[in-house]
Amino acid sequence: YQLKIEKGKLASSFDLEWNGNYRFRCLVGEAQLACLAFRVYQINNQIFFRVIGEQFLNDVTRSVWKWPSFAKGGITGAQPIWGAYQRFRWINWGAKFYLDACLLREECLSKDNQLA
Repeated sequence: YQLKIEKGKLASSFDLEWNGNYRFRCLVGEAQLACLAFRVYQINNQIFFRVIGEQFLNDVTRSVWKWPSFAKGGITGAQPIWGAYQRFRWINWGAKFYLDACLLREECLSKDNQLA
C-alpha cells in the first residue's frame, strides 16, 4: 500500500494525472482509511496497519475537538471547513465513519489484550 503523502499530509483529492491537492484535508476520507487499516489489521495481524489506523484516527480526533462548543463531536467534510469537500458543512456520514473507526480500534485493542 502506497499513499501519496507530501509534507506529512495525505492528499485530499487528485487530478487526472494523480497530482495531489494538499490545500485541505478530507476528514471523512481519513476516518474511512482508519477503518480500512483496522480491518486489514484484524485479518492479517500486521502491526503496521494498526499503527496507520491509529495515526489517521488520532489526526481526525484532534480536528474534531478544535471546533466551538456548538459543533463538538461533529465532523466537517474538510479541514479547513472551506475546503473543497462538503464546504462549510458538518456531515452525518463523517460522524458515522469516525465512530466506526473508534469501534474498530477498540476491537483491535481488545483482540491484542486477549492475545497478550
